[in-house]
Amino acid sequence: MRTITIVNQSTVVSAADFQAAVAALQKQLDEHVAPAWGGLTAQLVAVQGQPGAPQAPSGETIYVLDNSDQQGALGYHELTNLDSPVGYAFAKTCLDDNTTWQSCLSHELIEQLIDPFVDAAVIVDAFPLTVRGQVRNVPAAVSYEACDPVENDSYDIDGVPVSNFVLPAWFQSVDTPGVHGPYDYLGKLTSPLSMTSGGYIAYTRNMRQWQQVVADRKSPAEKYARHGKPKRGANRVHGFLGGWHFPGVGMPPISIGIGQPSVPPVSTAPLPSTTIAPATPPATPSPAVQEALQQVHSDRLAVWQAEQALHSATTLQAQQQAEASLTAAQTKLQADGQALRQLLATLYGSAAA
Repeated sequence: MRTITIVNQSTVVSAADFQAAVAALQKQLDEHVAPAWGGLTAQLVAVQGQPGAPQAPSGETIYVLDNSDQQGALGYHELTNLDSPVGYAFAKTCLDDNTTWQSCLSHELIEQLIDPFVDAAVIVDAFPLTVRGQVRNVPAAVSYEACDPVENDSYDIDGVPVSNFVLPAWFQSVDTPGVHGPYDYLGKLTSPLSMTSGGYIAYTRNMRQWQQVVADRKSPAEKYARHGKPKRGANRVHGFLGGWHFPGVGMPPISIGIGQPSVPPVSTAPLPSTTIAPATPPATPSPAVQEALQQVHSDRLAVWQAEQALHSATTLQAQQQAEASLTAAQTKLQADGQALRQLLATLYGSAAA
């Protein structure tokens, strides 16, 4: 099982409140998220840190800090230089925004759990977009973020406010035959790709530039873009391969960015920077592209596993073995990544980044 360490370095969050929040979040993952998301959960470890101390995560971590370092953001999740998922919830910034820091932490935890490498999306044929005052259903890739569309909604677990979240059925075209909900945990949404008041959705129509649509157009967009940085790899095409399905509902995330619920998450060290952007992405990748993408999936999993082995090595021999495995895995990833880029360039054309 994945382990996510949650570290409290905030001066406005007491140790008792922090412990209560982590206990409630563990219950949310085990009893609410996991049944809805194919068993996806994690073991949470609460650590009381020192305010102001440097953040140096050695594994998957979320920090509770005082003040945001991103304008308008109450929290976000990203990757360390070693491609380990890391998230941040800013307690004082949340309180100044009249938002509970616990629901913000819940938001970041759920989204990091589901899209740990911040690069997964779902391609849909019909995304409702208002164009010149009219709603049109257009093809798009929708960011694989589970809390943004309902981020203003929360509920209590043992007196602790936690975030609402969308369900796998939400990630499908609005015109899918036989589509049915529920689409979010609280049952507020009535269709896929919809939002509650204060929610927003990040999407792209060209695999290069990400945009946002907000639920309340009269409100400033920046108020709702409160969780997250730009999608990692927004200037790279990741391919068009579904990762995995949940039984009978939803669409699979494209490319590399989320692991099977029963296996470790897939590492997503970026391919060397080459932009490959077909004007009209194919609905289904060719067998050759599927095979090449599957190979890169395997390579990145091997890199992730080698990184984790290196972090946990306790003897010199184990460290040397892990370093050798990591070097071999990175070399293979580079080679297979180059082969994938060449294949995509041959099929769809390319441009240097």
